[in-house]
Amino acid sequence: MRSLGELLDEHVRLEERTLFPLMEEAIPENYLYQANGRFHRDSYSGF
Repeated sequence: MRSLGELLDEHVRLEERTLFPLMEEAIPENYLYQANGRFHRDSYSGF
């Protein structure tokens, strides 16, 4: 469980420090607000 927790923490930090800033730079702010969390819908899980 500890290893899983560490991997999850690393992934979340990658998103926070790398991916989100890149998205904020590349996508105009009004589009980010319009997306409202709808970036991906998995046909199996619905999320």
